[in-house]
Amino acid sequence: MMSATEMNDLVETRKEPKPSIKIDIPKGVDIPDDSPRERTEFKPLLVSPSPRDILQVLSAHRSLDADMLYAKYFTERNSYPLLKDYFLKHPEYTHMIICPDDLVILPKDLVQLAVDIYNNDYPIISGICNVDLDITKDFYSITENIPHPVRPLMPKEGERKWGWRWYSWYNDVSIKREQELQKQEIIQVWHSGFALQALRRDVVEQIDFVTDSEANDIQNWESAGTDVMFSNSCALSGIPIFADPRIKMLHLRKSGKVEITLGDGELRFYPNGSKDYSLVPIEPRKT
Repeated sequence: MMSATEMNDLVETRKEPKPSIKIDIPKGVDIPDDSPRERTEFKPLLVSPSPRDILQVLSAHRSLDADMLYAKYFTERNSYPLLKDYFLKHPEYTHMIICPDDLVILPKDLVQLAVDIYNNDYPIISGICNVDLDITKDFYSITENIPHPVRPLMPKEGERKWGWRWYSWYNDVSIKREQELQKQEIIQVWHSGFALQALRRDVVEQIDFVTDSEANDIQNWESAGTDVMFSNSCALSGIPIFADPRIKMLHLRKSGKVEITLGDGELRFYPNGSKDYSLVPIEPRKT
């Protein structure tokens, strides 16, 4: 785990001089009281919808110096609402930061995200990660378009493929081009796939987490696409999404075994980077 002195040094070297807000960065990062910025509290809750146990990811999570809540072994449809409900019931947190259970997040990634929010009060900001480990490994989980709620389904024999969802992924070349066009290192995008995505409290209050089950007329337990539906809702609500390409993480897509036993999931709360957790009571729910 990174020491307080090391985190202080990192933030001091990464702070930008432009005027913006002042926040209380999480433990180990000290912002001087004589800063001219308006004082605004920043206390994040890291959340992870997690039907898998990927050792490399879990080990990295334990090095993060912030409170973390896992929704373990739930379907995607159930996990996000549970995480949101806990966040909204705890007003001490100012941002909900989504940490997928197949994304390797290092302390430096969280520090850079905190510095970004220190320098500009983004409603939504994330890092980037590889889309997968095979054919789109050189593309990142941010897009130049809004992916459609309707999936392109694989056709049966003799039938045509249908559906409107596609992704115009960014790569290194298109990111550099976008940075030059927008004249800033942090770029505005249409969609980000929840790669260490920080949501300000007012955004969490406004936007629901729903899957693509209704849009695709499929069973709830098969539904997914919460990130796609979230980006569509943000676009309709006029809420911009930003991404910092300096926060580049490893996405272990298709790794690990999904362990979902309906009715047996649990909420695990790890306080401030602890290796020990407590169980959070949950209300009976639909599966």
